[in-house]
Amino acid sequence: MITKRKLHQTPKNDNINENIIVKEYQNGLKVIAEETSVLFPFSVSISVISGSRDEHNVPNGTAHFLEHLVFRRTKRLKSKQIAKEFEKYGAIANAFTTKEYTSYFATANYKNLSKVFNLLYEVVLEPEFNQNDINKEKKIIIDEIVSAEEDPEDFITDKISQIQFQNENIANPIAGSIVSVNEINILHLNYYFEQNYDANNIIIAYAGPNINEFLSIIEKFKFHSKSKIKENQKLNLNKAITFENKSNITNQTHLLLSKINLDSSVELRTCYTLFNIMISEAMSSRLYQSLRESKAITYNIYSGVSNYTDFTEFYIYTSFDSKKKQKVLELLMKEFNKLIQKPFLKSELSIAKELLKTYSLIENEGTLNKINNLTRQIMLYNKIEYSTQTIEYIDNFSLEKVIDITKSTFDYDNWFKYILLPD
Repeated sequence: MITKRKLHQTPKNDNINENIIVKEYQNGLKVIAEETSVLFPFSVSISVISGSRDEHNVPNGTAHFLEHLVFRRTKRLKSKQIAKEFEKYGAIANAFTTKEYTSYFATANYKNLSKVFNLLYEVVLEPEFNQNDINKEKKIIIDEIVSAEEDPEDFITDKISQIQFQNENIANPIAGSIVSVNEINILHLNYYFEQNYDANNIIIAYAGPNINEFLSIIEKFKFHSKSKIKENQKLNLNKAITFENKSNITNQTHLLLSKINLDSSVELRTCYTLFNIMISEAMSSRLYQSLRESKAITYNIYSGVSNYTDFTEFYIYTSFDSKKKQKVLELLMKEFNKLIQKPFLKSELSIAKELLKTYSLIENEGTLNKINNLTRQIMLYNKIEYSTQTIEYIDNFSLEKVIDITKSTFDYDNWFKYILLPD
């Protein structure tokens, strides 16, 4: 049985009926639970705060390979039996790997909570590695890699990382390469599992009815700890460059621009998210109106923000006819320069704030979204905020701060640019 040590407990807010509890135990395990109605399915996740950037002394792709492999076999069950067990309890189970963490999750009817968590725990923390399973999984993952390499958006997203953080794990593709995946063996998998699947490295998130019952279920399980805490990784950011590459996987030109800021504060991330809306997320946004609506030189343009534990990335993506490449680059530079001279207007910020509040509420709809949000907040900030706190923070975000960060962000020469041309 694990011993409790309270990390943080957010007081209940009766106005919005959000009851969220966060606990840390003596072995380092963190548990977050949010109360929801019994009328909705619960969701639960076991997240290991290790991803592809934590692949030390193992081939690239090991974290992702392990995520696949645990569903193949436990000490008690084989893959088909695992699938049937989840489905017998009406559970929809899945997993994903990122550069910084791997999450295993399930959604089901509340009456099956104990049985579903038992099974999820068994799959994630009591797997059994088998050479025949490894051989099969290699074929599946290599097929996944080939598919990604044939998708221009996936291809360009992986490639830009390599010019941003050269020779660092953060630059590696999550799934690995065909060569690196073929190198993975049972020793690598056992080593990565032992090094990373540790209570100090685990966050369990739950959204569903009766959180006290869930906490009592958790405390019956053993979560082994070797008293290891992950060391902070130093980042060496390369100087921003423009890189061009030709490929036969596309008939269009694809362009990805990326701004890396070695700042992971809530302030910067909120501002970047507002930029995202004002730049191309909203239909009234600057690049959407300029490149798509006014000039009609691209159909597909979007932007986004990626949050990491120690840096933040703001990116812009578009694709277009290759003959229009120079015109697109000129328009982008023009829009960036405009922002330096005359930053976002109060009216633009007002629209962005209203949209961001709506997006924030939508992202917290449903128990699966809730556990993902809870996990990310604990991983990134080691605390939880209520929806009202988030909305209040957005409302109070000043135009002066937006202007200040605008001027330090939109220097066109300080953005990484990866251009994929048709061969």
